[in-house]
Amino acid sequence: MRSAVKEDADRKYASAEGIEARFAIRKTQLARMRQANSGPPFVRVSYRKVLYKVSDVEAWLQALPGGGAIS
Repeated sequence: MRSAVKEDADRKYASAEGIEARFAIRKTQLARMRQANSGPPFVRVSYRKVLYKVSDVEAWLQALPGGGAIS
């Protein structure tokens, strides 16, 4: 089984499953945010696969009102 977090030089990328495990944001919620053009930045690497830069997700969470609380 592959790891949900991928190393790319000095950057870490995570799949929706990896973000779900690390930050407790459901992957279905991430998908809804992608469709609404909200949420953390992501990179679409194929038709079905998106990756998130972990540091971008952390920064996005800190920028939320309440410092990262997601409802």
